[in-house]
This record gives sequence, structure tokens and C-alpha cells, in this order.
Amino acid sequence: MKIKDMNIKDLDRKWFLIENPRELNRINKLFKFRRSKYPVVGYSYIDHEDGLSMRILGNVKYEDKVLMLDKKLIDERIDIIRLSEIKKLDIREIETDILRKIKYIDDVEEEMDKYYDNPSVIALRKENILDNFRDPFNPDDIQFLVISREYPNGEIIWGKLEDKEEDKYIAKVIVEPNQDYGIKLDDMVELKYVEREAYTGLVFIKKHF
Repeated sequence: MKIKDMNIKDLDRKWFLIENPRELNRINKLFKFRRSKYPVVGYSYIDHEDGLSMRILGNVKYEDKVLMLDKKLIDERIDIIRLSEIKKLDIREIETDILRKIKYIDDVEEEMDKYYDNPSVIALRKENILDNFRDPFNPDDIQFLVISREYPNGEIIWGKLEDKEEDKYIAKVIVEPNQDYGIKLDDMVELKYVEREAYTGLVFIKKHF
């Protein structure tokens, strides 16, 4: 199945096999893995800055009747592909009963927990009311409306969710507005979710200091 056809919530912290011979060849060349008849294993996760990412862990091995990852590779390398490469992949999720039989899986999961150490960001990803306004492959990137007296029609721009204080969302501006609304790239802003006849979504309230 192609990743571009999958929902981000079905991709977060999941294990996949890359089995297509053409893609196996491309991945093996990209990371200079030894050629193998066994599929490549990938672990998908959400990077707060870069969105959907996948750690490539080399070919699964079968030795002494045990499935395993390459421990030396895990300890010495971190090979990551980002969305532009991930979208090309035709992958298959590893079934849970098989996954837990692969040696060193738990080691990788423990190491990758560092991408999930911000409780505010993780909680914001669970707010379903915001899903229609998120980037489909980075749930932390979200659209919001900014308007002013000079530009009453406003503009939809992109921000990166960082925190929530009561009913206000705190985000960093990640795309420069086309007009001067008093905010610029990298500014921290306060947003509020509204439901109006003319607009439903997040609206800029003020800068956050």
C-alpha cells in the first residue's frame, strides 16, 4: 500500500516492510546496505519539525531460527527518510504477532521515544476538532486565519502548534504572510478556535510573549 493513501494516524509509530524489489534496490543503494533477499524494515514516526519520517533499519535477518534486526547497524547508524521519499514507498505493515518476534525491535522503540517527549505537542495531536486544518503529513502544522482593519478579507497562513493555555492555542508562524498583519515568520502567536457562519477554524488573536 502506498503511504500517500494512508492516514497519518495509521502511520504514527508503526513498523513496515519494504518488499518491492525495485524499492529494495533503491533503499539498499541509498544507504549502502548489503544486498539481501530479505525485506527492509522501516519505523514511521512524527518529527515535530519535519513531519512524517521513517527510520530505515536495514534488512531483517533470519539467523538460528530467529528474526532479528542488525544490532550493529542500530547502534552505529540512524538512517532517516522524509516525506518526499516516503510517499514513493509501497509498504506493508508488520503484523503484531510477527513484530514481537523480531529481536531488537524494543530497543529501537525505546530510542525513538525521544520524539514524543513533549506532552503538550502530543496532547494537541489528539484534538480531533483541529484535524480539518492540519497538514496531512504533519499534524503539528496547522492553518489559521489572520485579518486586520487594513486587510478585512484576511489570509490563511501556516503555523506550528507548540502549546495550549486554557482555550488559546500557541503556535509559531512558519510561512511569511503576504500582507502586513503585524506578525512575521517565526513569531509566536495565540490562536482561538471559532465556529461562525462565515468561518470555522483557528483565528489569530495576538502575539504570544
